[in-house]
Amino acid sequence: MLFLDYLVDYIKKLENSKYLNFRNIIILYFISRLLIVITLYITGPCNFADCINYFNNVKYVVGGENMYKIWIDTGLDANGVPLMTDIPYQASFPPLFYLSISPFAFLKLSPWSMRLVFFIADFLNLWLIYQLAGPKKVASLAYIFTPIVLIQGLIIPEDEVLVATYLLASLYFFKKNRQRLSVFTLALAFNHKIFPIVLLPLFLMNTVVKKTEKLLPKIDYKNLLKYCLIFIGTSAVFHAFYYPYWEVAYKIRLFESLGHQSLWLLLPYTPRLNTLVVGILLLLFFLYSYVKKLDMTSNYLIGSLIFVTFYPSLSFEHLIMIVPLFLVFTEINQKTIAFWIIFSLMTLVTTPMPFPFTFPYDFWLPMMLLSFLGFYYIIFEQIKRSHYIL
Repeated sequence: MLFLDYLVDYIKKLENSKYLNFRNIIILYFISRLLIVITLYITGPCNFADCINYFNNVKYVVGGENMYKIWIDTGLDANGVPLMTDIPYQASFPPLFYLSISPFAFLKLSPWSMRLVFFIADFLNLWLIYQLAGPKKVASLAYIFTPIVLIQGLIIPEDEVLVATYLLASLYFFKKNRQRLSVFTLALAFNHKIFPIVLLPLFLMNTVVKKTEKLLPKIDYKNLLKYCLIFIGTSAVFHAFYYPYWEVAYKIRLFESLGHQSLWLLLPYTPRLNTLVVGILLLLFFLYSYVKKLDMTSNYLIGSLIFVTFYPSLSFEHLIMIVPLFLVFTEINQKTIAFWIIFSLMTLVTTPMPFPFTFPYDFWLPMMLLSFLGFYYIIFEQIKRSHYIL
């Protein structure tokens, strides 16, 4: 198409322009984020259920109370499951998340002090994308104006913004040959969301497993033990804050809370079937990655995407964790640009906002399916076309 050809040429010219430098990218970033702050000031700093959840539990952290115990003490049903009568007050996120968004609340307890953490993480994401994308500076520009980041990540906001920071940091430290910091930040990501656990084997494949001409690979057992201990030790420290109360919330959230936001609405969902399907797909991908010698960027991106695709409780905000990795990974061509335009429009019209012009959120499922198909197609088409190995 002539329009896409024009966009590709324009972006390539923009890449080579002296005006697309980090200083100007930062200026555009702060202008866009200032508009977000003005929007929040007009509409209110905490209008969505997740934001209310975060702030109410930040109050418990600042007050030195165990929010998980408070939640469970509200009562259990006949099956021993905590009653879900007060959703905005539930502590259904891991301990590290509530600790992460609370520091500034000790200085001033308000939604704005909590939101500051999300803006800091958002800025770090921009900087890390700029560092990881190399000469592809337009990746940082795309991140600034991606609707899912602006709306779901900052206006609502969602915890996936922080997870993206840890994943990008893990990738950054890996490329700087700082593997201990890389696995540490990967562990921090796991302490926010469950899915980064599937990235640990991929990390180990790129650090301690060496492919040989023989059937079995060569394994560096010393570093294998060291990296596993860092990951497990980091997780143990943060889980210890509220254990055993969070164990109940963890079980409910991961295995027993299907909700209405899931690909499994189209499939016969059971926790065991979900685990089996995801496990088989990941094992196949591990084998594919080993044979193709995929780099850490593609490993993190595809591993995360497989897990998120089949997560039993899913919505568009989970793709906030995918978008930065995708921007670092993908090449600039007609297909990528066409997909990115369509994906941005889909996320824009299906995202809940404090404005009346968005479409009903019930349209999210077909949009989500199209988004996943687009991500998989662009990623594997690029790998196949260029034998993408870093």
